[in-house]
Amino acid sequence: MAGALRADGSLLLICEVEYLTPGSKISVESADDEECTLEDVDGKVEQSIRESNREMWESEQFSDYVVKVGSKEIKARRCILEQHSPVFRSMFNNESMIEAKEGIIDIQDAKYESVRAMVEFMYTGSTDTMDSNSVDKVLAIADKYEVLPLKEQSDRIISNTITQKNITSIAVFADTYTATLLKQAVIECLTVHHKNIIRTPEWRAMKKDRYELANELLEAVLSATLDMDEENMSNSSKGPARKRVRRCVNTKQY
Repeated sequence: MAGALRADGSLLLICEVEYLTPGSKISVESADDEECTLEDVDGKVEQSIRESNREMWESEQFSDYVVKVGSKEIKARRCILEQHSPVFRSMFNNESMIEAKEGIIDIQDAKYESVRAMVEFMYTGSTDTMDSNSVDKVLAIADKYEVLPLKEQSDRIISNTITQKNITSIAVFADTYTATLLKQAVIECLTVHHKNIIRTPEWRAMKKDRYELANELLEAVLSATLDMDEENMSNSSKGPARKRVRRCVNTKQY
């Protein structure tokens, strides 16, 4: 130990560092004496954090802000709101805004259930209050407040509900809220079923009201079809080409 003290008064420390690659096993005692991988430990830590955040959300502990939706209120932590929403962050950092002064956020253009789902997602990374009937409203509020992970999750859920009957309304919705994944799912369905879809009254109405959107979708379908043809030609010399299956919940013609 004496040799570790250098002439200039500094202390020389020698450390031994062991690097564990992903998948390595470390000795962690458990009730059943089994070894745990690093992934197991990380998973338990993440789960513990989620459970703690959910408990804080449900108990409304440490709440210092109120989100008002109509006559109902949602209590929340300012740090949680601004961490997950650039829009809220901008509000709070602008001291001249009423939200920053009074600690109250008044949302008048959304449903209470949708706003609650958004705040719950901010706390826990998931939500128990979103279903197929409300997911579009959740996506809209997530888009407004730029809660992008929630928007993407909603995007994926709606993508799995596309049918030949509702594809035009979903296409308009996706375009309105710049839902990239959802629009791509629309294109995939349209690529397979365009012969049926473009003959429907819904498509004709969309072509009249949203001419540019209809053209954009048809151009994307044409491009995808050409890509598939080129791939099939390229694979023809190597054997039968694998058929691409594109999403569309209901392939029935309406």
